[in-house]
Amino acid sequence: MSAVTKHFPGFNHLDADPALVDVSLHTPLDRILKNALPFTAAIEAGTKAIMTGPAPVVALDAENAASTSPAVIGLLRERFGFGGLIVSDDLDAPATIRGKSLLQTATAALNAGADLLLVGGGPHLDALCEGVAAAVRAGDLSAERLSEAASRVRKIVGGA
Repeated sequence: MSAVTKHFPGFNHLDADPALVDVSLHTPLDRILKNALPFTAAIEAGTKAIMTGPAPVVALDAENAASTSPAVIGLLRERFGFGGLIVSDDLDAPATIRGKSLLQTATAALNAGADLLLVGGGPHLDALCEGVAAAVRAGDLSAERLSEAASRVRKIVGGA
């Protein structure tokens, strides 16, 4: 178990609950970066995991929710220098899934750089896991990316 800092890059104002409707964050990038000081402090304090947000951040990527956005996750890795575990927000939330299948959303999150996927439990999990493995076999997700994600999860679980 580990504490998780959330929701990167900060969701200061959404017009509705992203768990209930497809909504986007329209805050300008300069304000997002100014409001991100708690993330900088958490990283400097040694946080091991950061959860990305549930909705698109228009200033960075208007099409993809933060949890499936290479631009948002790239900002966290590159500009903020975070090398730890990146956890997606709930992948079946309307603002995250955005009309795609759960497998498409999970694959997008992994390809964007998320390491651990937040998905509600249920009988669909076996099919989702099989679908991720099939995405690797089909070339839609690299084995290296999946291995990197698994290594970051093991590091947290193992306490290394």
